[in-house]
Amino acid sequence: MPTNTEYEEGFYEWVSEICDIYGYTDNQMVLWGYEHTHEKLKQYFAKSTKTFDVVYRLAKSIDVLKVMLKKLKNEDLLAIVKTRKHTVSYYKETGQIPEKLDRLFTDTNIEVVYPEQEIKYEDAMDVQV
Repeated sequence: MPTNTEYEEGFYEWVSEICDIYGYTDNQMVLWGYEHTHEKLKQYFAKSTKTFDVVYRLAKSIDVLKVMLKKLKNEDLLAIVKTRKHTVSYYKETGQIPEKLDRLFTDTNIEVVYPEQEIKYEDAMDVQV
């Protein structure tokens, strides 16, 4: 997870979606990210009515993808949180993620999660028929 992901709009929604998918597996959930993001996730899990088998790993650059590649098994699902330009969690390296995923994870199940994006539909009522 990119740094400052926990400050993005929709943070808890995508965490909830990943947890829903995780609920259909017998696997351990391994969360790679920053300590402050892990703390927000721990707070979320503490309030949840479900129990999760979670391991937290520090990831301070996208180079951690190479480490993940060695640890993943065929039945694992790799969920990547992607950032959008001009947001608090965006940094230049995140633009390289799609290319690295294509090159490194050829036989891996991958889910790419984009944080919520505010879309304004000004004058949308005017164009409806």
